[in-house]
Amino acid sequence: MQLFSFLKKEFVKNVLTLITGSALSQVIIYVSILILTRLFSTELFGIYMLFSSATLILKPLATLQYEFAIVLPKKDTDAINLAGFSFIILVSYCLLLLIIIFFLIKILLISLILQNWLILSIYYR
Repeated sequence: MQLFSFLKKEFVKNVLTLITGSALSQVIIYVSILILTRLFSTELFGIYMLFSSATLILKPLATLQYEFAIVLPKKDTDAINLAGFSFIILVSYCLLLLIIIFFLIKILLISLILQNWLILSIYYR
């Protein structure tokens, strides 16, 4: 009987909701990875993992973690201002990356071509 009264508390319900939501999301991720490994080759899956890991590393830099601050203010206008500020930071970071990539694309392509040439010359000796 004490167990049922413990489970009826609001805090316990909220904690169980968070735990089940997190567990369900992890199951979905693992199932999708199993499906994706069957659909794509190892090279493409490796490129996907490289892209997703780079995205996970650069995301906190791009948004400066302001998306977590949106839910904190008491007034809706402050939250809207934070969301707009976070969007402006994100757009300016993306534009900065676009400019950097635009000017460095030739250097990146030349280094990739030379790297592939070196790898092929070593492999076919």
